[in-house]
Amino acid sequence: MTPSTRNRPSISRAIAAPFHGLFELVFRSSCLLCGKSPSSSPVCPECASLFQRLGEACCAKCGRPTFEPSAVEDVRCFVCETCLKERPHFDQAFSIFLYEGAIRNAILAFKYQRRFSIKDSLGPLFASNLPDRLRNGGPGNALGAELIIPVPLHVSRLREREFNQSAILANYLSKAINVPVQYEVLARIRATEFQSTLARAKRIANVKGAFKVTQRRVVEGANVLLVDDIFTCGATANECAKVLKKAGAKSVVVGTLATPPLGHSGDDSDTEGEDVPL
Repeated sequence: MTPSTRNRPSISRAIAAPFHGLFELVFRSSCLLCGKSPSSSPVCPECASLFQRLGEACCAKCGRPTFEPSAVEDVRCFVCETCLKERPHFDQAFSIFLYEGAIRNAILAFKYQRRFSIKDSLGPLFASNLPDRLRNGGPGNALGAELIIPVPLHVSRLREREFNQSAILANYLSKAINVPVQYEVLARIRATEFQSTLARAKRIANVKGAFKVTQRRVVEGANVLLVDDIFTCGATANECAKVLKKAGAKSVVVGTLATPPLGHSGDDSDTEGEDVPL
């Protein structure tokens, strides 16, 4: 097999990728989630209204809704049992929505079903809502962030998917809060299994040693805002924060679009190619 023949599939994908969004723009007349409501945006207002926002009843460290609001006296100071037992390397983590129902379908359709234009709904929602959660998160919030770093994909996964959803969210957020994005400061140096297929202990082992800071001088003494799409058990965010702190980052705050609901075990069946209700 010649080099030109071997590279033909990836070249074809690279050429075809820009046309996915153009096709949706030209031919879409209805919501990409419900397929029923006429909509000028990828996700119709009715479906977007089903995205369930997180309240204050979240762990003050990892941001997960790990308790009922009535179970503690001061919800803003509560730290979950997991974070007390294994203190995370990141300073705080914040999410906007519960990862279930319509928002889960939207994220899966965006990442795995090539509904690329859904970024035009998810990106603005992320950028307009995360600053408020950071502002209300107490004295350790990330409104003083000096740079934004998206969680990177391994080069093999990026080649396969053709985009990094975390980098897209980071770009929207950067424009909203006027903080620069550093796309190449953090690298995933080892291909890992899909976290969504693993239990918590295996997720931690899966990403151990998988990241590396490639430009130490950029993060030294900096307040970093680390961006990802989903915060499940925090294994990926924690490993990224670990290497960023080791490279000299002053603080690492994590911002994600969604996190699983109360009682979620950490196991999820979301995999590449999953059928998503549309």
